[in-house]
Amino acid sequence: MDKIITLQIGITDFCNFRCKMCVQSDVNDFRVNKKGFMAFSTWKGIMDRMQAYGKRFSILLIWIGESFLHPQIADFIRYVYESDSKNLLTSIMVYTNGSMLTPILSKEIIDLTVKHSKRFDIVFSYVSDTPDTARLMNENTDFDLIVKNTREFSDYAIKIAKGKIGINFQYVITKENLHETENFIKRWSEYFKNSCVEFKLIYDYYLESWETHNYKISLMPEGNDNSEKQNENNELFSNFLQKLGVIDKPKTENCDRFYKKEYGKVKCSSPWEFYVVNWNGDVTACCKDFELELKYGNFLKSSFEDISRSAKLVAIKENLLNDDYEEGSLCKHCSGFKGDFSKIYDGDA
Repeated sequence: MDKIITLQIGITDFCNFRCKMCVQSDVNDFRVNKKGFMAFSTWKGIMDRMQAYGKRFSILLIWIGESFLHPQIADFIRYVYESDSKNLLTSIMVYTNGSMLTPILSKEIIDLTVKHSKRFDIVFSYVSDTPDTARLMNENTDFDLIVKNTREFSDYAIKIAKGKIGINFQYVITKENLHETENFIKRWSEYFKNSCVEFKLIYDYYLESWETHNYKISLMPEGNDNSEKQNENNELFSNFLQKLGVIDKPKTENCDRFYKKEYGKVKCSSPWEFYVVNWNGDVTACCKDFELELKYGNFLKSSFEDISRSAKLVAIKENLLNDDYEEGSLCKHCSGFKGDFSKIYDGDA
Protein backbone atom coordinates (compact mmCIF):
# COMPACT_ATOMS: atom_id res chain seq x y z
CA MET A 1 0.00 0.00 0.00
CA ASP A 2 1.26 3.47 -0.89
CA LYS A 3 2.55 5.72 1.89
CA ILE A 4 -0.04 8.28 3.01
CA ILE A 5 0.86 11.78 1.82
CA THR A 6 0.75 14.40 4.58
CA LEU A 7 -0.09 17.99 3.70
CA GLN A 8 0.92 20.33 6.53
CA ILE A 9 -1.07 23.42 5.65
CA GLY A 10 -0.85 26.88 7.20
CA ILE A 11 -4.18 28.43 6.24
CA THR A 12 -2.97 31.58 7.98
CA ASP A 13 0.27 32.78 9.56
CA PHE A 14 -1.50 35.17 11.91
CA CYS A 15 -1.86 34.24 15.57
CA ASN A 16 -3.67 35.99 18.42
CA PHE A 17 -1.17 34.65 20.99
CA ARG A 18 2.49 35.50 21.66
CA CYS A 19 3.64 32.48 23.64
CA LYS A 20 7.20 32.94 24.87
CA MET A 21 8.59 29.78 23.27
CA CYS A 22 7.02 30.47 19.87
CA VAL A 23 8.37 32.38 16.86
CA GLN A 24 5.21 34.49 17.05
CA SER A 25 6.61 36.10 20.20
CA ASP A 26 9.22 38.00 18.17
CA VAL A 27 8.17 41.63 18.58
CA ASN A 28 10.24 42.56 15.54
CA ASP A 29 8.03 40.29 13.41
CA PHE A 30 9.71 36.97 12.64
CA ARG A 31 8.48 36.81 9.07
CA VAL A 32 9.66 38.92 6.15
CA ASN A 33 7.16 37.42 3.72
CA LYS A 34 3.70 38.92 3.58
CA LYS A 35 1.23 37.42 6.04
CA GLY A 36 -2.24 36.46 5.00
CA PHE A 37 -5.19 34.08 4.97
CA MET A 38 -5.61 31.27 2.43
CA ALA A 39 -8.27 32.04 -0.17
CA PHE A 40 -11.02 29.47 -0.61
CA SER A 41 -9.98 29.13 -4.25
CA THR A 42 -6.45 28.16 -3.14
CA TRP A 43 -7.77 25.53 -0.74
CA LYS A 44 -10.09 24.19 -3.44
CA GLY A 45 -7.20 24.05 -5.91
CA ILE A 46 -5.05 22.02 -3.51
CA MET A 47 -7.83 19.56 -2.72
CA ASP A 48 -8.79 19.18 -6.38
CA ARG A 49 -5.16 18.41 -7.27
CA MET A 50 -4.99 15.76 -4.55
CA GLN A 51 -8.13 14.11 -5.92
CA ALA A 52 -6.63 14.21 -9.41
CA TYR A 53 -3.43 12.62 -8.12
CA GLY A 54 -5.48 9.74 -6.77
CA LYS A 55 -3.49 8.66 -3.71
CA ARG A 56 -4.38 8.71 -0.03
CA PHE A 57 -3.54 11.84 1.91
CA SER A 58 -3.99 13.39 5.33
CA ILE A 59 -4.19 17.05 6.33
CA LEU A 60 -2.33 18.61 9.24
CA LEU A 61 -3.59 22.11 9.98
CA ILE A 62 -0.68 23.63 11.83
CA TRP A 63 2.26 25.74 10.89
CA ILE A 64 2.90 29.30 11.96
CA GLY A 65 -0.55 30.66 12.80
CA GLU A 66 -3.76 29.78 14.63
CA SER A 67 -6.00 27.94 12.16
CA PHE A 68 -9.24 28.87 13.90
CA LEU A 69 -8.55 32.54 13.22
CA HIS A 70 -9.46 31.78 9.61
CA PRO A 71 -13.12 32.75 9.11
CA GLN A 72 -13.63 30.00 6.50
CA ILE A 73 -12.11 27.03 8.28
CA ALA A 74 -15.46 25.22 8.51
CA ASP A 75 -16.03 25.84 4.78
CA PHE A 76 -12.58 24.41 4.07
CA ILE A 77 -13.35 21.26 6.03
CA ARG A 78 -16.76 20.92 4.39
CA TYR A 79 -15.26 21.17 0.91
CA VAL A 80 -12.57 18.54 1.43
CA TYR A 81 -15.16 16.18 2.91
CA GLU A 82 -17.71 16.72 0.14
CA SER A 83 -15.17 16.61 -2.71
CA ASP A 84 -13.53 13.39 -1.52
CA SER A 85 -15.39 11.23 -4.04
CA LYS A 86 -12.55 8.69 -4.16
CA ASN A 87 -12.31 8.41 -0.35
CA LEU A 88 -8.65 9.43 -0.41
CA LEU A 89 -8.67 11.64 2.70
CA THR A 90 -7.57 9.57 5.70
CA SER A 91 -7.77 12.25 8.41
CA ILE A 92 -7.61 15.90 9.39
CA MET A 93 -5.64 16.99 12.45
CA VAL A 94 -5.80 20.55 13.81
CA TYR A 95 -3.59 22.10 16.47
CA THR A 96 -5.11 25.03 18.33
CA ASN A 97 -4.71 27.30 21.33
CA GLY A 98 -8.47 26.92 21.81
CA SER A 99 -9.28 30.60 22.14
CA MET A 100 -11.27 30.95 18.90
CA LEU A 101 -13.14 27.64 19.03
CA THR A 102 -16.68 28.81 19.76
CA PRO A 103 -19.49 26.35 20.59
CA ILE A 104 -21.15 27.04 17.21
CA LEU A 105 -17.92 26.34 15.31
CA SER A 106 -17.22 23.24 17.38
CA LYS A 107 -20.67 21.81 16.66
CA GLU A 108 -20.41 22.59 12.94
CA ILE A 109 -17.07 20.80 12.54
CA ILE A 110 -18.09 17.78 14.63
CA ASP A 111 -21.44 17.44 12.81
CA LEU A 112 -19.69 17.64 9.43
CA THR A 113 -17.21 14.96 10.47
CA VAL A 114 -19.95 12.61 11.66
CA LYS A 115 -22.11 13.24 8.58
CA HIS A 116 -19.28 12.32 6.21
CA SER A 117 -17.86 9.51 8.39
CA LYS A 118 -14.39 11.06 8.40
CA ARG A 119 -11.56 11.04 10.92
CA PHE A 120 -10.85 14.31 12.73
CA ASP A 121 -8.28 14.92 15.48
CA ILE A 122 -7.82 18.05 17.52
CA VAL A 123 -4.81 18.97 19.66
CA PHE A 124 -5.39 21.60 22.34
CA SER A 125 -1.96 23.09 23.03
CA TYR A 126 -1.48 24.39 26.57
CA VAL A 127 1.44 26.19 28.21
CA SER A 128 -0.10 26.63 31.67
CA ASP A 129 -2.68 25.28 34.09
CA THR A 130 -3.62 28.49 35.91
CA PRO A 131 -4.61 32.00 34.77
CA ASP A 132 -1.52 33.54 36.42
CA THR A 133 0.97 31.34 34.59
CA ALA A 134 -1.04 31.73 31.39
CA ARG A 135 -0.54 35.50 31.60
CA LEU A 136 3.15 34.99 32.35
CA MET A 137 3.59 32.81 29.26
CA ASN A 138 1.35 34.90 27.05
CA GLU A 139 -0.26 38.15 28.11
CA ASN A 140 -3.10 37.69 25.58
CA THR A 141 -4.33 34.46 27.16
CA ASP A 142 -7.81 34.11 28.66
CA PHE A 143 -7.17 30.82 30.42
CA ASP A 144 -10.71 30.27 31.65
CA LEU A 145 -12.13 30.81 28.15
CA ILE A 146 -9.67 28.29 26.69
CA VAL A 147 -10.63 25.64 29.25
CA LYS A 148 -14.33 26.37 28.59
CA ASN A 149 -13.89 26.02 24.80
CA THR A 150 -11.82 22.86 25.24
CA ARG A 151 -14.47 21.24 27.42
CA GLU A 152 -17.38 22.24 25.18
CA PHE A 153 -15.75 20.80 22.06
CA SER A 154 -14.69 17.64 23.86
CA ASP A 155 -18.07 17.13 25.57
CA TYR A 156 -19.95 17.28 22.28
CA ALA A 157 -17.40 15.18 20.38
CA ILE A 158 -17.47 12.41 22.99
CA LYS A 159 -21.28 12.56 23.17
CA ILE A 160 -22.05 12.11 19.46
CA ALA A 161 -18.78 10.82 17.97
CA LYS A 162 -17.15 8.72 20.67
CA GLY A 163 -14.05 7.04 19.27
CA LYS A 164 -14.33 8.84 15.91
CA ILE A 165 -12.93 12.24 16.86
CA GLY A 166 -9.52 12.21 18.53
CA ILE A 167 -8.82 14.62 21.40
CA ASN A 168 -5.32 15.44 22.65
CA PHE A 169 -4.55 17.78 25.55
CA GLN A 170 -0.93 18.77 24.93
CA TYR A 171 1.38 20.49 27.42
CA VAL A 172 4.72 22.05 26.49
CA ILE A 173 6.99 21.91 29.55
CA THR A 174 9.14 24.95 30.32
CA LYS A 175 10.94 26.30 33.37
CA GLU A 176 8.06 28.74 33.92
CA ASN A 177 5.26 26.17 33.92
CA LEU A 178 6.98 23.01 35.18
CA HIS A 179 5.38 23.36 38.63
CA GLU A 180 1.89 23.09 37.10
CA THR A 181 2.48 20.04 34.94
CA GLU A 182 1.16 17.46 37.39
CA ASN A 183 -1.96 19.53 37.99
CA PHE A 184 -2.48 19.72 34.22
CA ILE A 185 -2.25 15.94 33.96
CA LYS A 186 -4.65 15.55 36.89
CA ARG A 187 -7.17 18.03 35.46
CA TRP A 188 -7.52 16.30 32.12
CA SER A 189 -7.12 12.75 33.47
CA GLU A 190 -10.14 13.38 35.68
CA TYR A 191 -11.99 14.86 32.70
CA PHE A 192 -11.44 11.72 30.60
CA LYS A 193 -12.34 9.44 33.52
CA ASN A 194 -15.54 11.38 34.20
CA SER A 195 -16.33 11.14 30.47
CA CYS A 196 -15.95 7.35 30.69
CA VAL A 197 -13.29 7.08 27.98
CA GLU A 198 -9.91 5.39 28.05
CA PHE A 199 -6.94 7.68 27.53
CA LYS A 200 -3.17 7.46 27.17
CA LEU A 201 -0.39 9.60 28.63
CA ILE A 202 2.07 10.27 25.79
CA TYR A 203 5.58 11.54 26.48
CA ASP A 204 7.66 10.12 23.62
CA TYR A 205 6.22 10.25 20.11
CA TYR A 206 8.83 7.84 18.76
CA LEU A 207 8.39 5.17 21.42
CA GLU A 208 4.60 5.37 21.54
CA SER A 209 2.21 4.53 18.72
CA TRP A 210 0.36 7.64 19.75
CA GLU A 211 -1.80 8.03 16.66
CA THR A 212 -3.75 4.87 17.59
CA HIS A 213 -5.13 6.39 20.80
CA ASN A 214 -8.33 8.43 20.48
CA TYR A 215 -7.89 10.29 23.76
CA LYS A 216 -4.50 11.52 24.90
CA ILE A 217 -2.66 13.76 27.31
CA SER A 218 0.71 14.50 25.76
CA LEU A 219 3.82 16.09 27.24
CA MET A 220 6.69 17.54 25.26
CA PRO A 221 9.81 19.61 25.90
CA GLU A 222 10.13 23.18 24.73
CA GLY A 223 11.84 23.35 21.35
CA ASN A 224 14.85 25.51 20.56
CA ASP A 225 17.09 25.79 17.48
CA ASN A 226 20.13 26.25 19.74
CA SER A 227 21.53 22.78 20.57
CA GLU A 228 22.79 23.77 24.02
CA LYS A 229 19.45 25.28 25.01
CA GLN A 230 17.63 22.28 23.55
CA ASN A 231 19.72 19.96 25.70
CA GLU A 232 18.77 22.04 28.75
CA ASN A 233 15.10 21.78 27.80
CA ASN A 234 15.46 18.04 27.25
CA GLU A 235 17.12 17.58 30.63
CA LEU A 236 14.32 19.49 32.36
CA PHE A 237 11.78 17.34 30.54
CA SER A 238 13.61 14.10 31.28
CA ASN A 239 13.99 14.88 34.98
CA PHE A 240 10.25 15.52 35.22
CA LEU A 241 9.48 12.21 33.49
CA GLN A 242 11.68 10.45 36.05
CA LYS A 243 9.84 12.19 38.88
CA LEU A 244 6.56 11.14 37.29
CA GLY A 245 7.83 7.55 37.20
CA VAL A 246 7.52 6.94 33.45
CA ILE A 247 11.29 6.59 32.84
CA ASP A 248 13.94 5.00 35.05
CA LYS A 249 16.67 7.62 35.05
CA PRO A 250 17.32 11.10 33.67
CA LYS A 251 19.54 11.62 30.65
CA THR A 252 21.46 14.80 30.06
CA GLU A 253 22.06 14.44 26.32
CA ASN A 254 19.58 13.48 23.62
CA CYS A 255 17.34 12.51 26.53
CA ASP A 256 14.19 11.90 24.56
CA ARG A 257 13.90 10.12 21.24
CA PHE A 258 11.52 12.83 20.12
CA TYR A 259 14.58 15.10 20.01
CA LYS A 260 17.28 12.59 19.05
CA LYS A 261 20.04 14.24 17.00
CA GLU A 262 23.51 13.86 15.55
CA TYR A 263 25.26 17.13 16.29
CA GLY A 264 27.13 18.40 13.28
CA LYS A 265 25.35 15.82 11.11
CA VAL A 266 21.75 16.83 11.56
CA LYS A 267 19.23 14.96 9.46
CA CYS A 268 15.46 15.09 9.44
CA SER A 269 12.61 13.26 7.79
CA SER A 270 10.53 16.34 6.96
CA PRO A 271 11.11 16.42 3.15
CA TRP A 272 10.02 12.79 2.96
CA GLU A 273 7.07 12.96 5.32
CA PHE A 274 5.48 16.38 4.87
CA TYR A 275 4.52 18.82 2.15
CA VAL A 276 4.46 22.10 4.07
CA VAL A 277 2.04 24.48 2.36
CA ASN A 278 1.89 28.24 2.93
CA TRP A 279 -1.39 30.16 2.78
CA ASN A 280 -0.58 31.34 -0.78
CA GLY A 281 0.01 27.80 -2.09
CA ASP A 282 3.83 27.79 -1.86
CA VAL A 283 5.31 24.44 -0.81
CA THR A 284 8.47 24.13 1.29
CA ALA A 285 10.46 21.19 2.61
CA CYS A 286 10.53 22.22 6.26
CA CYS A 287 8.12 23.41 8.95
CA LYS A 288 10.89 25.69 10.29
CA ASP A 289 11.32 27.40 6.94
CA PHE A 290 9.32 30.50 7.86
CA GLU A 291 10.87 32.60 5.08
CA LEU A 292 10.37 29.90 2.41
CA GLU A 293 14.08 29.52 1.63
CA LEU A 294 13.45 25.87 0.71
CA LYS A 295 10.38 26.53 -1.43
CA TYR A 296 10.19 24.11 -4.34
CA GLY A 297 6.71 24.56 -5.83
CA ASN A 298 3.26 26.10 -5.68
CA PHE A 299 -0.07 24.28 -5.73
CA LEU A 300 -1.65 27.00 -7.89
CA LYS A 301 0.95 26.54 -10.62
CA SER A 302 1.69 22.80 -10.67
CA SER A 303 0.09 19.40 -10.23
CA PHE A 304 0.95 17.41 -7.11
CA GLU A 305 2.92 14.97 -9.24
CA ASP A 306 5.14 17.76 -10.59
CA ILE A 307 5.57 19.23 -7.10
CA SER A 308 6.60 15.88 -5.62
CA ARG A 309 9.21 15.39 -8.38
CA SER A 310 10.65 18.89 -8.17
CA ALA A 311 14.37 19.03 -8.91
CA LYS A 312 14.89 21.28 -5.89
CA LEU A 313 13.14 18.83 -3.57
CA VAL A 314 15.28 15.98 -4.90
CA ALA A 315 18.42 18.09 -4.26
CA ILE A 316 17.30 18.89 -0.70
CA LYS A 317 16.83 15.18 0.04
CA GLU A 318 20.19 14.29 -1.45
CA ASN A 319 21.91 16.97 0.65
CA LEU A 320 20.32 15.58 3.81
CA LEU A 321 21.31 12.02 2.96
CA ASN A 322 24.89 13.08 2.24
CA ASP A 323 25.25 15.52 5.16
CA ASP A 324 25.99 18.17 2.55
CA TYR A 325 24.71 21.60 3.51
CA GLU A 326 25.71 25.06 2.40
CA GLU A 327 27.30 27.19 5.12
CA GLY A 328 24.66 29.44 6.65
CA SER A 329 21.78 27.38 5.26
CA LEU A 330 18.66 26.57 7.25
CA CYS A 331 19.54 22.86 7.46
CA LYS A 332 23.16 23.45 8.49
CA HIS A 333 22.22 25.04 11.81
CA CYS A 334 18.98 23.21 12.55
CA SER A 335 18.64 21.18 15.75
CA GLY A 336 15.91 19.12 14.14
CA PHE A 337 15.16 15.46 14.30
CA LYS A 338 17.35 12.66 12.97
CA GLY A 339 15.24 10.47 10.72
CA ASP A 340 15.70 6.84 9.76
CA PHE A 341 15.60 7.24 5.99
CA SER A 342 15.60 3.52 5.19
CA LYS A 343 12.18 3.27 6.81
CA ILE A 344 10.78 6.26 4.94
CA TYR A 345 11.39 5.76 1.25
CA ASP A 346 13.84 2.85 1.06
CA GLY A 347 16.66 5.29 0.50
CA ASP A 348 15.02 6.85 -2.54
CA ALA A 349 16.03 10.52 -2.64
